[in-house]
Order: sequence, then C-alpha cells, then structure tokens
Amino acid sequence: MINQSLRSRDKLKDDAISQLSDQLVALSTRLQEIERRQQLMT
Repeated sequence: MINQSLRSRDKLKDDAISQLSDQLVALSTRLQEIERRQQLMT
C-alpha cells in the first residue's frame, strides 16, 4: 500500500521534472533566437 503510493508520487515528480525540462529547452531556444535577431539589428 505504502509502496504503491510512493511509486505514484515518484511518477508525478518524474513527469513534472520532464515537463520543466522541456519548457527549459523551449525557453533556451527562444532566447537564442532573440539574441540572434538583436545581433542582426546592430
């Protein structure tokens, strides 16, 4: 019973971490695009 609950909590954390990781990658990509555009303007 306790094991089951720990396992599902673990999975929730794993899902949250992977979602955050994806968002971080997307943000980094957008930031690089913005920086590239600013360099082209100067």
